[in-house]
Amino acid sequence: MPSPRHTSSSSKPRTYRMSHHTFSHYPDEQLLHFYRWTSPPGVMKIVSIIIIIMCVAVFVCVASTLAWDYDMDNMGLGGMGMGGMGGMGGMGGMGGMGYYGGSGMYGGSGMGGGSYGYGGGYGGYYMDPTTGKGFIIAIAGITFIAVLIIFILVISRQSTSRSPRFYLASIIICAILALLMLIASIVYLVAVNPMAQGSGSMMYNMMWQLCAQYQNQPQASGLLINQYMYHYCVVEPQEAIAIVLGFLVGVGLIILMVFAIKTRSQMNRYGSHRVLWEEPRSFNDGLSHGVEKWVTDVSGEPETYLNDHNDHVGSSRHYLDHPMDVAKPIYLPCDSDTTSTTIVLKGRGRDYDTGAESADELDDSDYDREFPPILNESERVDYKRQFDRDLLDYKRLQAELDDINQGLADVDRELDGLQEGSPQFLDAMEVYTRLKNLKRSSDYQMKKKRCKQLKAKLALLKKRVNDYDRRPEVLKEDESGSLKASVEDILFEAKRKRVFESHGQVRLGMMRHLYVVIDSSRTMEDQDLKPNRLTSTLKLMEYFVEEYFDQNPISQIGIITTKNKRAEKLTDLAGNPKKHTAALKKAVDSGCVGEPSLYNALSIAMQTLKHMPGHTSREILVIFSSLTTCDPANIYDLIKTLKSLKIRVSVIGLSAEVRVCSVLTRETGGSYNVILDESHFKELLTFHVKPPPASLSSECSLIRMGFPQHVIASASNEDAKPSFSMSHLESSDGGPGLSLGGYYCPQCRAKYTELPVECKVCGLTLVSAPHLARSFHHLFPLEAFQEHPLEEHTGDRFCQACQGELKDKSVFTCPVCASVFCVECDMFIHDTLHCCPCCIQKQGAS
Repeated sequence: MPSPRHTSSSSKPRTYRMSHHTFSHYPDEQLLHFYRWTSPPGVMKIVSIIIIIMCVAVFVCVASTLAWDYDMDNMGLGGMGMGGMGGMGGMGGMGGMGYYGGSGMYGGSGMGGGSYGYGGGYGGYYMDPTTGKGFIIAIAGITFIAVLIIFILVISRQSTSRSPRFYLASIIICAILALLMLIASIVYLVAVNPMAQGSGSMMYNMMWQLCAQYQNQPQASGLLINQYMYHYCVVEPQEAIAIVLGFLVGVGLIILMVFAIKTRSQMNRYGSHRVLWEEPRSFNDGLSHGVEKWVTDVSGEPETYLNDHNDHVGSSRHYLDHPMDVAKPIYLPCDSDTTSTTIVLKGRGRDYDTGAESADELDDSDYDREFPPILNESERVDYKRQFDRDLLDYKRLQAELDDINQGLADVDRELDGLQEGSPQFLDAMEVYTRLKNLKRSSDYQMKKKRCKQLKAKLALLKKRVNDYDRRPEVLKEDESGSLKASVEDILFEAKRKRVFESHGQVRLGMMRHLYVVIDSSRTMEDQDLKPNRLTSTLKLMEYFVEEYFDQNPISQIGIITTKNKRAEKLTDLAGNPKKHTAALKKAVDSGCVGEPSLYNALSIAMQTLKHMPGHTSREILVIFSSLTTCDPANIYDLIKTLKSLKIRVSVIGLSAEVRVCSVLTRETGGSYNVILDESHFKELLTFHVKPPPASLSSECSLIRMGFPQHVIASASNEDAKPSFSMSHLESSDGGPGLSLGGYYCPQCRAKYTELPVECKVCGLTLVSAPHLARSFHHLFPLEAFQEHPLEEHTGDRFCQACQGELKDKSVFTCPVCASVFCVECDMFIHDTLHCCPCCIQKQGAS
C-alpha cells in the first residue's frame, strides 16, 4: 500500500512507526472447536431440541380441539330455535333452509356437510377449521421427524453429519419446512378465527353480528348457548398457543438453517482437517517416575544422526514465514495424540508409557543465551540455516517415532477384532508386546527427548526470525520535512535482505515461462501513484520486460489484463521484448472499468502453462489493485489445480492485503507483497526478474539448442543480396521482410534477424553464447559479502572497486579475496556484475 503522506507545519522532526507487510495472520490457521455447545453445530443441537418440543406442543394443542368439531358433527343441533332467529340451518343433514329473523334468505344450500356448517352456508367464503387443523398437524409432524433425524445424526457423531453435504441438505430441508410451517400457521390462524378471515368480504358483517354475542361470554354453558358456535367464533387458549408455537417453529427452523450455513461455510473456508468434532482428551498413565528412574531410562549417549536430504521437507522460508500448522503439531507423543483412543484390550492391562512432557524440562534460558535476538541480516541467515539443519533432524526423528506408534495402534485395532486365545490373537499379542518393549527402551526415550529439545529450539529460532522481520521501522523527517531518506534506508535494507536470501538457493530456471496479470479495473484510476495506478504500472512493466529478458534471455513472457469481470490476453508467451513493450504502450489508452476476475485471469494463464515442459518454470505474477474479485466459480478449487500443476503464483498488491491472494501465494509457493510507494513497486518487480528457487521435484532433461551462424553484410557490398527473414512472419508493421545478413539455423538454414528464437521450420532453439552466459549466473549466485562496522576495519579506508573513500557505517568484505567494498559497489556487484572484480583480476594475473 502506498505510504500515507505526512505533513507538518513545524520544523521539528517527527517520528513515525511503520510495520512490515511481510507477515500476516491468516484466519484459516486456527482450529474449529465444533464439539462445544457454543459452536454452530452446538447451537444447532440446542435449537433442534427446542423445535422438537414445540412441535409436540403444537400437536397436543391442536389435537385437543378436534373433539369440538367431530362431536358437534354427530349431535346435529341444526333445528334448535333461538328466539326470532328461526332455524340455525342443518347440522349433519337435520336442518333445512335457515332463515335469519324471517326476512331474507341467506346461505343457499344448507349449512355444509355437517362440520362447521356456516362455512359452506355462507357461500363458501370461509375456510373449514378442520382442514386448517389437519394441515398444521401434518406439517408439525413432518418437521418433528426431520429435525429429530438431524438431531440424532449430529448428536451421535456419525461420519455423515461431519461433511458439508449433510449441512447442505439440512439447509434445504430447513428452508422448505420453515416456509411450510409459516404458511400452515397463517392458514390455521385464519381457520380458527372467522373474524380475521376477510374484513373486506360481503359476509364479514353477518359473521360479525353472528359471533358478537359469543365474544363477551366467559364460558359456553347451558342450552341457550350453542357450543358449536361458541368454539367456532371464539379463539380458545389452546388455539392461541398453537398459533404462537407455529410461528416460533418457523423462526426456529430459520435459525437452524442460518447456523447450518455458518457451519458449512466455515468447513469450506478452513478445511475439514481443522475441525475438532470431539474434545481432545489428555491421557495419564497414573505412574510416577522419579529422578532416579528417569536417569536410568535415558542413560547413555544419543546416537548421531546424519543430515540426509529429505525430499518431503520444504525450505526454511516456508516454515519461517508461515506459522506451523496447529492441526498438525511439530510433535505429539503417542500417549497425548488427540486423535488416538483409549486402548482397552481383552486379556491385557492398560499400560501407557510416560510422554515426553514427564521428562525434565529443558531450561529455555539455555537456548536464549545460545540464540540471542537478531541484530543484522547475516545473523538472520545463520539462524535460518540452523533452522534448516534442525528441521531435517527433527523430521527424521519424528518419522521414526511415528512408525512405532502407528504400528502399535494398528496392532491394537487388530486385537480388538480377534477372539481372545486364538492363534491370530496370540501372534498379534506378541507383536504388540514387542512394540511396547521397544517404546520402553532407552533408545526410544532418548529420541523422544531429542524431539522435544528440537521442538523448543525450532520454536525459538522461528520466533527470533519473526521478531527481526516484524521489527518496526522508524520514519523520520529531515530538515525539509521529507521522508525520502527514511524510505531509501528501508529499500536499501530490503536489497541487502534479498542478497543474503539469494545465496544458497538453487535457481535452475534458465528457461522460464511467466504470465503477468495486470488488474485493469476501476481501482487502477486511483492517483496515489502518479499520474494513476494504471499508467505507473504499465511504465514499470516496460522496465520489467527489459530487465527480464536481459537476465533471462532464453525465457518467455506473456501479459494478461482483467477488467469488467473478464480477462483477455494482451500478448501470448513470446521471447521478443519489443512485442510486449509495444503492447504495453498501447494499453495506456485503455479504460479502467468494472471489477477484476482473478479466476478468469488465472484460468487463461493455466491453460497455456500446463502444456509447458516440466524442466521449465511455470510462473504467474499478478499485479492486483482491487480489494474484491468477481469470479464465476470457486477460486479455491482453481488454487488446488494450480498447485497440482506446479504453477507458482506471486502477487504484488497495490492496495491492502487480500486474503484470497494470501492463500493463493501460500499454497502455490509464491510471494505476496504490498507496495509502499513507486520506488518500492519497482523493487518488488525487480525481485521477480531473478528465477525462483528450484523445487525438489523439478524435472531434469537435456535441451537441444543451436548456435546459428551470424552473417554480417552491408549495403556497400555489391555481392550482398537482401533475403526474407522468418522473424518478419510475426511482425505487425507490414514491411516486406527483406534484410541483409542475419542468423542462419545450423539445421535448416532458416534466416532470423534476432536471437533468441525458436526456429519455425525445425523447432530448434537458437541462442548465442552471451545469452547462456547471462543465464548461467543464476545457477551459482555470488556469495553474500560479510558485513562489518567501519570502526572495526583496520585496513585501507577506500573501496577496492570504485576507489572511493569508505564513509558508510558498514563495509563489505569478499570471503574469497578479502577485498573491501562500499555499500553501492556491493549492491552493483550482486545485482549487475554477479562476480567479484578483485577475484577475477587475481585469477587473470595468475
